[in-house]
Amino acid sequence: DNVAQRYEPVRLLASEARYRWGLHRTVSRPGFDDLDRLRPYPDASVVTDAVGSWLDRHAGDDEPKFLWIHYMDAHRPYCPPKQALERLGRGDMTPRRMYRLRHLWLNPDATQNRLLATSRDFQDLYDASILWLDAQLGRLFQVLRQHNLFDSSLIAITADHGEVFMERGVPDHDPMILPQEIVRVPLAIRAPGGQPRGVVDPPFSHIDLAPTLLEGLGLKAPSAFVGHGRWDALRSGRDWGRPAITKVLPGRSSGAPVIPPTCGLYAVQD
Repeated sequence: DNVAQRYEPVRLLASEARYRWGLHRTVSRPGFDDLDRLRPYPDASVVTDAVGSWLDRHAGDDEPKFLWIHYMDAHRPYCPPKQALERLGRGDMTPRRMYRLRHLWLNPDATQNRLLATSRDFQDLYDASILWLDAQLGRLFQVLRQHNLFDSSLIAITADHGEVFMERGVPDHDPMILPQEIVRVPLAIRAPGGQPRGVVDPPFSHIDLAPTLLEGLGLKAPSAFVGHGRWDALRSGRDWGRPAITKVLPGRSSGAPVIPPTCGLYAVQD
């Protein structure tokens, strides 16, 4: 290790040897074809089932209900089920191949050429994960209908960040850059009994989402909230005349500082 730290070619060779040996040891274990062994988060179908069970337990009461449903399928390491991969024509993607891709893209010493050579495969895992998540959202809406809650519910669907797959020279959501691929995420809001309003053009900050949803329910946001309600502007299609702010705080990733502790990273979009 001391020699490897002093000579870059030796360090890279040692890193590659550890990477390949770790992969070999892991994928050679019996039963490795079980996808659940790859997932660090519950599958979207498990989360949807949990929502249904929770609503079953609370069926019949008249109390207002709040559900925060956090799906992680579209987050690395991307472990979509076989049926989603087959719908995309990627039935060849085995759990072993997923694991190899996942750890190649986590390897800090992987060259750009190696990442670019596997970028399409990695994006197919991402797309299949989104496809599976979309199907589970359909199941979620059906569960709400079965409990007579869908028509009366205010529903918001969004995400915390997007991804880049080497389009910007980095493998994922690198916190040192803020291109559109990372900061422009979906936001869909369905009002109870509301008519479709189409696409709203002005950029919307997530900091405004909670007060906007409270405003849509006729509730006042707490004074501690920094964001502003945009409900009336959204319903009328008006521009609220304020830019969207993206802020990345100092932090750490995989044990290494990603943004110095003396500064943050900001983007302003009008």
